[in-house]
Amino acid sequence: MENQILAEVGNILAEFKTRHGAAALARVEEFVAVIAGMKTSQGDLLQQPNVLLFPRLTSHPWHDGAHFSQAKKLEAAHGTIRAAVLRCLVGEDGLAQDGSVHPERLRSAVEALDGETPNFLVPKHQARFAPAVRAMCDIFRMDCYEPTQVKLLVLPRGTRKPSRYCDDNLHLSFRLGLTGRGKMEAGHETRTWESGRCLVSDDSYRHTAWSEGDEEFGLMLIVRSWHPEMTETEIHALARLRAMMNAKGGTHYTEWQSRLGDEAREQKGH
Repeated sequence: MENQILAEVGNILAEFKTRHGAAALARVEEFVAVIAGMKTSQGDLLQQPNVLLFPRLTSHPWHDGAHFSQAKKLEAAHGTIRAAVLRCLVGEDGLAQDGSVHPERLRSAVEALDGETPNFLVPKHQARFAPAVRAMCDIFRMDCYEPTQVKLLVLPRGTRKPSRYCDDNLHLSFRLGLTGRGKMEAGHETRTWESGRCLVSDDSYRHTAWSEGDEEFGLMLIVRSWHPEMTETEIHALARLRAMMNAKGGTHYTEWQSRLGDEAREQKGH
């Protein structure tokens, strides 16, 4: 079965190499070799030890938000995004005229989430949070690609989220504070997050966050997008490979699909 999968992967990569040249697919081919166990992946010792790392991407727990136009635009649009997210979360009548949230409505909304960190892009939450997603997708579409995840992290006052890793190094997380303030740690480095500020992190490093504000709940928006050193050709190739695995189904194909990154998606027009 492994040989059959490798043959099908090779056919897709050959198609891409014909269109874009062998050099454009070199890192993808190396990544496939890592997935197949023919090569080992070497990354920062602080990164997720079990993840299969895409080769030669700059790896830091934190990236300077000043270098990303998306981070600047998210900060500039903070008021609009905050209002849209809160309106979707608590309803129009859950907001006061000055834009503040009625505490009991927010408390009820958080309780209804039952500890979930909702991803606005999955069917379960798409309709409810669609108005809040539009502006963010526009920001990222203009600069790179649409986000692969848009999540709302709720941080109750005085609690700390369990530390965790994400499953790939293909993406960066843009973290916009919506309400409150606190700290976030990634790869043993701590940053302050606060309402209106956007931090950029690589979540293949162990990370955690907590709230230190006066509010009962701190809210952080997490927008996951492709690592800026990923090329358009590489992204489309990974999306094609994953789509093929998804269409085939079965245990072996599903295992390969997960190794290619859960968020690889075919982009419109390709």
